[in-house]
Amino acid sequence: MSGTNPIRSHKSSFPRLRQLFALLICGFLLSAPAGHAQGQFPPKVEDFSESTLVISAAKYLGTTAESMAEIMDNVFSQYGIPDAIIRGEEVSAAVVFGLRYGRGTLEMRSGAQHPIYWRGPSAGVDTGGNAAKSFTLVYGIQN
Repeated sequence: MSGTNPIRSHKSSFPRLRQLFALLICGFLLSAPAGHAQGQFPPKVEDFSESTLVISAAKYLGTTAESMAEIMDNVFSQYGIPDAIIRGEEVSAAVVFGLRYGRGTLEMRSGAQHPIYWRGPSAGVDTGGNAAKSFTLVYGIQN
């Protein structure tokens, strides 16, 4: 018999296949188009009242208004009415270390809308990918 064990050599190639598969998924996720066409903005939020933002966030994120109201109530009681909101989409991918890329619309309380983009590292050692929608209240921004 030779000194190599066929079972052991098969097991050692499994992590490489997993990493290759994760890289392929990450490449697919990072190349996927965002939900809205370039230059088009989502419908404007009528006003920045708590009830309007609860309904808008719940519709956008696909959650119930009740669960969104609990979250928004805490934020509004602590910080008040936001200066702007961001509705966007984010894609993250990781093979040992991760990256996040996102794009969306910054909507000011005045009604002005601007495209916004972000990117950065993700914390933690991980392998895989994720795509998510985000709805962010923005405070302390000046027009």
